[in-house]
Amino acid sequence: MKKVDIILKSDRKFSNSASEGLRGYCGNYFRNIVQFHNHLDELSFNYDFSYIQYRVIDGDLAIMGIDKGGDILLEHIEELKSIKLGEEIIDVEPEITITFPTPEVTDKMYKYKFETLWFALNGVYNFWCWYLNVLTPFLVFFKKKMRQVNFPDKIKSPNNN
Repeated sequence: MKKVDIILKSDRKFSNSASEGLRGYCGNYFRNIVQFHNHLDELSFNYDFSYIQYRVIDGDLAIMGIDKGGDILLEHIEELKSIKLGEEIIDVEPEITITFPTPEVTDKMYKYKFETLWFALNGVYNFWCWYLNVLTPFLVFFKKKMRQVNFPDKIKSPNNN
């Protein structure tokens, strides 16, 4: 496995949320290369592994490429001399590290933590997350409204006396 880590050095430090802006900038800048953004067009997604991923590491913007994503990064990273986050243009200098880690199975326990909110998704999960994001607010609203309705103890129907 090939792993390419690129730290975009600048005179600034960034919060973890800046990775979203970096992804947006790179996705737009390299809009003709699907691996930078995983969109096939404006309405459909490429439900594949994210070969290029965006991070903030110790306050620095970072891009990681795995396997073919690493090759794509190496081909195009020299184009990034500056990036635009929000309204600010930031000069960057890429520092590239290439490694070839070997995945292995081990009994060793590792401690880790998520620095930002993260949720593993695939096509099925994407559907359910969308469904729940649409349905849950409606159910909460409905539940609140139902509390405001005063129901009689007995409800009579035309066929029921």
